[in-house]
Amino acid sequence: MVASAFSAGLRGLRARPGLAVLLFLANLALAALMATPIASVLQSATQGTGFDTDLADGLDVGLVVDIIRDHPTLLSTPIALLGWLIPLLFAWNAVVGVGLAHALRRDGGGFWEGVGRFGLRGIVVSLVFLGPALVSTVVVGAVAVVLVLLFSGEVGVFWSTAVVAPTLMISLLAIIDCMNDYARIAVVVEGRPPLSAFLEGLAFPFRHGASSRLYVLWFAPAILLWLLPTVLELWLGASIVVFLLQQVVLFGRSATTVAWYGSETALYETVAERKATALRELEAPLKAADTAAAPPPEEMEGPDAVPSVRPQAS
Repeated sequence: MVASAFSAGLRGLRARPGLAVLLFLANLALAALMATPIASVLQSATQGTGFDTDLADGLDVGLVVDIIRDHPTLLSTPIALLGWLIPLLFAWNAVVGVGLAHALRRDGGGFWEGVGRFGLRGIVVSLVFLGPALVSTVVVGAVAVVLVLLFSGEVGVFWSTAVVAPTLMISLLAIIDCMNDYARIAVVVEGRPPLSAFLEGLAFPFRHGASSRLYVLWFAPAILLWLLPTVLELWLGASIVVFLLQQVVLFGRSATTVAWYGSETALYETVAERKATALRELEAPLKAADTAAAPPPEEMEGPDAVPSVRPQAS
């Protein structure tokens, strides 16, 4: 089932490459919304100091810290950005999920049609999943504190805070993300309301192990494509060639997202079809027994009786 779903995702990407282009351009626009004001503020703070060329050559964390120390009002710009950018990114991620599920399902339609029909429910489902994410954060924090208390040495603190806690956090958030994906797909494929879709998403990875294996299969290249732009800049430095290579990687990330959702949608539809077939097979003997128990028409009495059509003896 995993292999067939994975292949279905790749076929969906080949059939609808425009979806990858759409995601790439949308993500590029969102990045520009965030980066342009910050770059403008940094440029105004460093103009005439000679540090603007240093920033253009690459990100120098120490230099940025010094600039913020000398110009503390600079922090107001990114804080103001986060105030509206985080809700925007959250809503966009939610509607992308239902839009892709609708576009890539077997009898699907357009991406924007899916956003219009299911976008609000997709946002509500994602909001509900903030609860498990918050609980996971608290649990990981508590585990880290306990480990630091038990292993108070320098090595113990390092492993507790830099290895165990981040690994546990990433694992829990990945599970919640997987649940959220299938909850949004349930909204689209079966038309479930938000609460029913949330409960279905919570249970789906545990009921169907193939969904977890499929998630891990896509998670590996997604992480690689997420880290690669930073690795390229650290390795090759800042240049126009590196920038263009980063855009290619970011487009690959968008294409991976499309194929990933296509695979999960195909898997969910397969499971839904098997459940429907099993239900019909269970109901068939009951319907047959009801049919056998019903009296023939000529023996029925009352207003629903059907008159006999047998010829009468003369």
